[in-house]
Amino acid sequence: MILGYDTETTGLPRWKEPSDHPQQPHLVQLAMILFDMEGREVTRWANLVKPGYGAVMEPEAFEAHGITLERARDEGVEPRQAFAAFQDMLLSAKLMVGHNESFDRRMMRIHAARHLGFKWEPPIPNFCTLYRTKYIMRLPATPKMIAAGVPGPKSPNLGECVKHFLGEEMVNAHDALADIEYTMRVFWHLVQKLNVPMFKAPSKAKGFFETVTV
Repeated sequence: MILGYDTETTGLPRWKEPSDHPQQPHLVQLAMILFDMEGREVTRWANLVKPGYGAVMEPEAFEAHGITLERARDEGVEPRQAFAAFQDMLLSAKLMVGHNESFDRRMMRIHAARHLGFKWEPPIPNFCTLYRTKYIMRLPATPKMIAAGVPGPKSPNLGECVKHFLGEEMVNAHDALADIEYTMRVFWHLVQKLNVPMFKAPSKAKGFFETVTV
């Protein structure tokens, strides 16, 4: 099965710091949808998550998703409950899917370190719709990228992917459930309509990664 997941947080990960660093951001919303290999939804789970002690909501994060710390504490599930639900879905999955999936993966690693005290590593491969669409869409570099000498193409945000592949305007952006619903629609479009392979598997004969479709 295929697990699509998305997180909303109190801020951006400190990429150069370890996951158990006290100033790492906190999870405030987690949404997951499990599909069979043909794209039929099997189950879903979506909840606010209580942030841990000392959480501070960055203004940019609140502006994006509109979730206050107070609401997350009042309405959210316990952090351990959220991670247990995540682990349960992972047990059935062969692939993790997200948009800018490395962000969500890092957030789950931070969440595990903070609330369960262990170093979590994903047990299955991942598929990032941002990375897989970047060189299909080939969006022009932004002025900021050009000024910094960073070559294009620009990484597409989820709304741009939805517009390009589905022909729709995205609504309810930065709600984790809405985001993963759109992400999975883009994913299935890529896989079923454009024949983008789900998996990358190591080639024993050549010693490098070759793409295979499952």
